[in-house]
Amino acid sequence: MSVAKAKRMIEKSVKYGSRGLMLNNIELTELPPEIGNLEKVERLDLSHNKLVTLPPEIALLKRLERLVLSHNKLKELPSEIGELENLAEIPLNYNKLTSLPPEIGRLKRITELILENNQLLNLPSDIKKLKSLTTLLLAKNRITELPREIKRLKRLERLDLSQNLLKDLSTEIRKLRKLELLDLSYNQLTQFPRTIRRLKRLITLNLAGNQFNELPPLVVKLRNLEKLNLSHNKLTVIPAEIGKLKKLERLDLSENELTELPPQIGRLENLKELKLSGNYLTNLPAEIGHLRQLEKLDLSHNLLTGLPAETGQLMHLKELDLSNSQLIGLPPEIGELKNLKTLLLSENQLTTLPPEIRLLNKLEKLDISNNQLLSLPADIGQLSKLEVLDLAYNQISELPPEIGNLLVLKRFDLSYNKLTKALPQMVGQLEGLTELALTGNYLTELPPEISRLKKLVWFDLSGNKISNMSPELRQFLDTIEFVEL
Repeated sequence: MSVAKAKRMIEKSVKYGSRGLMLNNIELTELPPEIGNLEKVERLDLSHNKLVTLPPEIALLKRLERLVLSHNKLKELPSEIGELENLAEIPLNYNKLTSLPPEIGRLKRITELILENNQLLNLPSDIKKLKSLTTLLLAKNRITELPREIKRLKRLERLDLSQNLLKDLSTEIRKLRKLELLDLSYNQLTQFPRTIRRLKRLITLNLAGNQFNELPPLVVKLRNLEKLNLSHNKLTVIPAEIGKLKKLERLDLSENELTELPPQIGRLENLKELKLSGNYLTNLPAEIGHLRQLEKLDLSHNLLTGLPAETGQLMHLKELDLSNSQLIGLPPEIGELKNLKTLLLSENQLTTLPPEIRLLNKLEKLDISNNQLLSLPADIGQLSKLEVLDLAYNQISELPPEIGNLLVLKRFDLSYNKLTKALPQMVGQLEGLTELALTGNYLTELPPEISRLKKLVWFDLSGNKISNMSPELRQFLDTIEFVEL
């Protein structure tokens, strides 16, 4: 049926002299020979079908400029593909190609070659003939090495080789002097590819998910780097030279084996995002405070017991993740983070919060779950923009009345604490609340004012000892979409 449909659509396209034809997503398993009649077509979309091969008649489409073949089951391309000399785009991602025909080199107008999610083992040497190529995307294949001819792609700006089987990198890659993006993540590299230092225009370098334990000082040669991802390796030390990458905006060092950071990290004056989660850091250098442009700092899953006072100098910080560490306290300077919107402190050993927390007047999300808090400071009521407050799994026995000042609060989790006293009447002022979790406490009653929470759609009261409930309160609970008693 799908072949018959394709024939009808081809016939109609020929009749009206169409320049474009969409044959995508119609369960095609093969193309009819009539495809060769589309002599005037410039754009042909065959994506999201079940094509295993292409007929030789494809060579007759001399005017074709864009041929979309992604999301099929192509195992090979016919040699006739080389006849399409006007072709500028040919997305081939999500197929089952194991190789490319030498004739691919005849497609001189191709600027982007998209081959992600195939089964390619190598590239033909004729790829050197694609002189106009600026983008080569080869992620999720089975490539073990690159041909020496890769050096001929002088205009190449983006090269993605992520999730392949590379154990080293051809030295010929150093000839790609216009390269701005290089992705080698999740290969089998055991050391930092030294030939990369020649790529002076490189802006983005992704080496995540490999197996090297050293970052050589020669990384400083990459003076134009703005994004550097070294996560999921085995790095134990970061060289002091890292501080010379003055243009760096994003640095990901998460999931390594770092025990400390060099003070020179503070010289990255343009850094906006720093990810350090999943290491063995026990402290931070005071120079961390020099990162004045930093907006996101992830320190989760480390061994930190505290923060340096200089952390308060990060005036542009919007997100701070300190979860899953060993924090026993926060410095008063935390209150100087005037632009902070998200503060994650779960899975630590905090027993109190500093009163300066009240100064975070832009804070929208505060997660202090799984700590040892005994109480909340009354000052928490000054967080006027707070929308999410997670206090689950602490030791809190009562709430301050000032909790009612959090007028824009939407999600409030107090589950598994030690609440024994009734909630303060002021909780009825949280009229924007949509989710409230009180499960696993020792509450015996609820204040009548709770019925003012008209926007509540999820209310968990399970695991308490509430026995007496007024008819009005029961009627209110009946209006809530999800209630656990």
